[in-house]
Amino acid sequence: MVPNNITIDDEDFVKYEAIATFLKAFGLDDQTGAIANTMRVAYLPHAKLGNWTSMVGGIIDMTGVMFLKSGLWDVVSNVKRAAGDEVPIYFYSWEFESDDSLFYWMFGGATDLPVPGGISHADELPYLFHLPSYQNAREKNMTRKMITLWTNFAKYGDPTPPNVNDPLEQWEDFLPKWEEYDTENYKFMLMQDDFVIQEDFSTRWHHSRDISESDMKGDCSQECTVKEPDTSSLVPRKDYEAALDSEQSFKVATGVLGGFLGLVVVAAAVFALFHIVIKKQKNGIV
Repeated sequence: MVPNNITIDDEDFVKYEAIATFLKAFGLDDQTGAIANTMRVAYLPHAKLGNWTSMVGGIIDMTGVMFLKSGLWDVVSNVKRAAGDEVPIYFYSWEFESDDSLFYWMFGGATDLPVPGGISHADELPYLFHLPSYQNAREKNMTRKMITLWTNFAKYGDPTPPNVNDPLEQWEDFLPKWEEYDTENYKFMLMQDDFVIQEDFSTRWHHSRDISESDMKGDCSQECTVKEPDTSSLVPRKDYEAALDSEQSFKVATGVLGGFLGLVVVAAAVFALFHIVIKKQKNGIV
């Protein structure tokens, strides 16, 4: 869009060409428009076409399914059918929203992106590894859950094993039994503030449509509005900005160090070349 001077304010493009453009990005040659029309029906049934704000939720759902969700669900099914009971599979959908999202890190802290933040790919990693974040009580509770599950799986091959004695492995007080995925019931763990076992991951592919049908009034013939999220549990702004300042300082320090090491390498190479030339001259080679 940017190289062609197209913006989200171009109503004709957003209405008639945006979906086809995304399909091309995924390698689909939709010459008849059949796929684009199907995507509009599936992901934008209540959107005001041409209004980016109204459409962006459905577009995020659509591209998320095409980029990761559908392919992952298909791989899991194929692996399970091939391996049978020999390979236990525990599938989950990460839907825990907080301000410690990798979304803004991926885009270098940019604030002028045409899509809202929210739950991003790999957002569970700060709850499993020591990554820069400021965790409130709600997020620390999530970290405890995640580390317990992953540790148990690494140790027992089961994230919620029976008869554990170590308090650090105890899960029954705050987690349901994680049932294996199989080709009969398609069970998976829905990870939000509360963890819940659900069936059929494809039911989680239409967040925007489902929100529209429950929270929006009318058919979007007027300007669409989306209910604002609850921000009462988010990290204070000053702490978030302090974390950003710390990140920026780290980037500057590592940049300076990298530049210095680069100069050292170049200087060493020049010195070595100079030494070889001098040596050859002394030996009468040059």
